[in-house]
Amino acid sequence: MNFGLHRGTVAEYLRGICFRSLYECNFDIDRAVLKIAGSDEESAEKVRKKMNDYIQNLIENLKRHQINDLKSFIKSKYKNLPARYHFYLEEFARKFQNGEIKSKCGE
Repeated sequence: MNFGLHRGTVAEYLRGICFRSLYECNFDIDRAVLKIAGSDEESAEKVRKKMNDYIQNLIENLKRHQINDLKSFIKSKYKNLPARYHFYLEEFARKFQNGEIKSKCGE
């Protein structure tokens, strides 16, 4: 069944949902995965893998670039991410930059 959504669009919504859930669960990956996937172990493992990929991708981008304005960086680097999720990436990035989240988060 085709709902008219492009695969990339769905992936960006999932990225946003993952970071929103991380934020809402105080950046506790286990709780965030449970919030998204529920108790289904197979789904939870898939969500955990995607969440880890999204986290590592953001961390690598933060390490690779000199960032003066986090809001602008997120807006330009993640331009396909729906704007309503930018705040959650910014919060994760801010906590990472402040040393509150370690680079191995989620592994």
